[in-house]
Parts: sequence; C-alpha cells; structure tokens
Amino acid sequence: MTTWLDGLDYVCLTDRLTGKYNELSGSNDDSYESNEQKTVTLINLIRETDLFSDYDWLVFIDDDAILNVKMFEKVVHQLDKNNVYGLILSGFDKAPGLRYPSGGSGYFISPSVIKGKGPMINRGWGFEDASIGKWIEENNINLVEMPKGIKLNGWFPFEKHWKNLVTGGNGYANRMIETLSEEDDDFLKSHLTHHYIRWKPFMKYIHDVNEKSPY
Repeated sequence: MTTWLDGLDYVCLTDRLTGKYNELSGSNDDSYESNEQKTVTLINLIRETDLFSDYDWLVFIDDDAILNVKMFEKVVHQLDKNNVYGLILSGFDKAPGLRYPSGGSGYFISPSVIKGKGPMINRGWGFEDASIGKWIEENNINLVEMPKGIKLNGWFPFEKHWKNLVTGGNGYANRMIETLSEEDDDFLKSHLTHHYIRWKPFMKYIHDVNEKSPY
C-alpha cells in the first residue's frame, strides 16, 4: 500500500471488510481456498454491473506480488482487449489439459471481454487461477502470453533465499538485499510482475529498482 499500489485505483478482494482500504467482500470465508469464490464474485459483478465498465484493463494480482507500474503504462498499448494475458500454466490435476493464467504472476483482463460472457461458477477447486482458466475456456476467450519481451514473475533466482526469508523475516531480507548485484537489479527491472514478495524491505527494494528502470 505504501509502494507500487499507492495512488492507483485498486480493489482489495477480501472477506471481512475493515474500512481501511478500497475493499470488496467476495466471500465470508477467510481460508486460502476462498480465493476461488472471491474471484467468481468479482467476475460476475463485472458481468452484471457497470462498476468497472469505465476501465480499459483490470490487473488481477496476488497480495504478495508487485506490479512494475512504469513498465505496464509503457507496454499496455500493445495489449489486445479481446485477449486475456498471463503466464500460462497447464497440468492442473482436477482438469488435465486445462490452460490457465498463473494467479501469482498476475493476469490482465479488459472488462469489455467479460461483458456478455457466461457466468463464472465456483467449482470447489480452491484455486482461482485454474477456475478462471476453465471460465476462459468455456467462453472461448483467447488466453495468450504477454507480447514478446514482456516477462512475468521476476522471482527467480531469489527462490534460493526462500527458507532463510521464511525463518529470518525482514532481518534476513535486509541482509539479502545488501548482497544483490547490478545484475540482480537488471533482472528485477526486466520483469513486469514479481511474486512471493512477502517482506517489506524486499518489497520496497524492488519498488525502488522499478522506479529507476528505463521505462
């Protein structure tokens, strides 16, 4: 809220409303699996109301992920509103062969493509990205990768720090940041989204790097 999201028009898709943010209650359940119902609620709200009709694009992104806003504003003109863009995954065990956009990497949908499509339903899978992939498939919507040169999920090679970040928290994050090189910064700047960023120092660091990017 104090880095990349500050000043943007956002909605926190949540359960219990706190009044602290721009919030929409998508489910009364606060479990991880409830993310599917929350997304179902939002997609159907977009279908059935005009609350989001004035927006060109909606960015669906996890609460532990970061968007490089400067890069997005630079490349958004390359996106076709008839498509859904994301990092495409497959091999979901409950729907073999299903192609779906990685929720953690973020995906991009225009409200205009949602209007007029069939309702999204809660399949009880507990994974909103697989569920929305099924909705995309049923409605014959184009699911495509981002245009060439636009990369999502700038998490690797930081995965090697995962266990230490989990156990060491913000303290380890600060120590890790001190070891990052110019090459690491270039890697971060080359990605539109960053997932698994759950530590405030690392979040702020990536945000500051993005702000200095050539975009």
